[in-house]
Amino acid sequence: CGRFTQTKSQAEVLEELGGIELPPLFLGRYNIAPTQKVAVIHSKQPARAVESLWGFANPRSGAPIINARSETLAERPMFKDLLPENR
Repeated sequence: CGRFTQTKSQAEVLEELGGIELPPLFLGRYNIAPTQKVAVIHSKQPARAVESLWGFANPRSGAPIINARSETLAERPMFKDLLPENR
């Protein structure tokens, strides 16, 4: 369906990750659609939370791409360079 929820409370996230600063988007959202801003935690030290757009922009059409087939990720030009970075 292309939507997801981000329902952990700010207190739960802080307890799990330590005292990092969280953007307002961590206040619980229940119907997040492609191209909307979401809260993302970067695991590189020091860990930090940032706002990001959900999805990849298709280089040909500009339309958002939110799903990819795992069987062909290593072959697709758009995704193969992202695999080594665990994205």
